[in-house]
Amino acid sequence: MDERCGMSDRFMVPELERMTAFLGARLVPAEVEDSLSEVLLEPPSRTAIQHVLTRVGQCAENGAEQLELALATAAPLASEGDTRHLRLSSRFGRRQTRDLAHRGRA
Repeated sequence: MDERCGMSDRFMVPELERMTAFLGARLVPAEVEDSLSEVLLEPPSRTAIQHVLTRVGQCAENGAEQLELALATAAPLASEGDTRHLRLSSRFGRRQTRDLAHRGRA
């Protein structure tokens, strides 16, 4: 029956997996369980939540190097650190940047 429903090797439907992963990014499994029990009539068990979070966490670890490479390519960090300062000008209501290293205040 699980295969016919597309639920083989799954503990919950994809929509609930996404919600669980989102909550699990900030909460421990017991808190995820409590949060889901407030909005669902039949929330998943803590064990099911832990299985989903383990799978999501392993997926994130497996793709970490690829993500780091993409971030390094898109926005490389300067080896000497970031010397730009961003502030909000209350007089003009717009963002202005200034280079602190240029003024000798790095």
